[in-house]
Amino acid sequence: IPDSANGVYVLQHDITFGGDRFWYDEFLDRVFIANSPVREWRDEDDTKATVEIIDAYGVRRLSSHVVRECVLFVARQRTRHCIRDWLTSLVWDEVPRITTAFEDYWGTASDDYTRAASANFFIGLAARILKPGCKLDTMCVFEGPQGIKKSSALEVLGGDWYSASHETVGSKDFLQGLRGKWLMEIAELQSFAKADKRAIKNTLSTRNDDYRKSHGRHVKRYPRECVFAGTTNADDWGDDDSGLRRFWPITCGAIDLELLKAAREQLFAEAVAAVRAGATWWEMPSSAAEVQADRQSHDEWTSKVRDYLHTQPPHTDIRIIDILVNGLKFQVSACGKGEQMRVARILRLERWERRKLRNGNSTDWVWFEGENIDEGGNGGNDVFVP
Repeated sequence: IPDSANGVYVLQHDITFGGDRFWYDEFLDRVFIANSPVREWRDEDDTKATVEIIDAYGVRRLSSHVVRECVLFVARQRTRHCIRDWLTSLVWDEVPRITTAFEDYWGTASDDYTRAASANFFIGLAARILKPGCKLDTMCVFEGPQGIKKSSALEVLGGDWYSASHETVGSKDFLQGLRGKWLMEIAELQSFAKADKRAIKNTLSTRNDDYRKSHGRHVKRYPRECVFAGTTNADDWGDDDSGLRRFWPITCGAIDLELLKAAREQLFAEAVAAVRAGATWWEMPSSAAEVQADRQSHDEWTSKVRDYLHTQPPHTDIRIIDILVNGLKFQVSACGKGEQMRVARILRLERWERRKLRNGNSTDWVWFEGENIDEGGNGGNDVFVP
């Protein structure tokens, strides 16, 4: 009888179609066949399997479409994971490398910040495979002049599982493109508009991707297994008023691809050992905030705004109109929304916080130094004036 039940039964029990003949790779989301070399299952394999079943069992009206569905069903009972299988096969030689990898292979500075970012980068790559969907909402951004091989170094690390994004970040095509990718480069970060960078931040914080594949019938959840890395030629690519907490700038020097290739397996073997030992991949020294602040695009008004703030008594509240008129010497009539937003961005980057001030029945928005708000015990949104 040419039905799915018999098709599945034959594929499961006939030694011709044994477990080594074909399988499903969880990471690549594809069925593979043990040819020489191993390759993805193709349409002609459906036809060949159909002919073999018909010849062996006389199921004359069996269609290749039915066989295809049966192959998919049985293959998913024979799962493999190309990266996890490779990572867990590695044996670490006990020589520490991941903490100094950025300075050894990317030619970066040797400091606590860079070493922490380096270790976290490699441990995060291993963690995303060993613990799919684990929290990893940060991204190293490799900086340096064009042509120093920033992208090539990422391609060496990711191997066949590296890719550079060419789709709109956050779109369905972008999410589908993450399947089968371990290290995804977001290139030319400085050219992204502010809205695009917000999309990148949202994408970094996502642990599971839910969507219906093209030609699929059901929405499926895909725990995130890839890690993002940015590249840029600039050193002032930041324009986020709330800071660049999710981005770790890495200033590259001379990148040594040959040394990186030679050390690749041991770098990941050490990272696997670190994950198994319970290491984290998100802790950074306090110096990270200063490095991130240095990447914010510079506003020429900043020094004048700072000068005005320094003339004010400690623990005082500031209004943007006061800065524009008294600090930047604007006429009140010239203080439009754009000018106000520009000053507000500078204040946020200077760690000032906006609060609603209530004075009787009236309210006003004022700015306080963030640490002064905390010291005074007014951590909420409102400042009450008797």
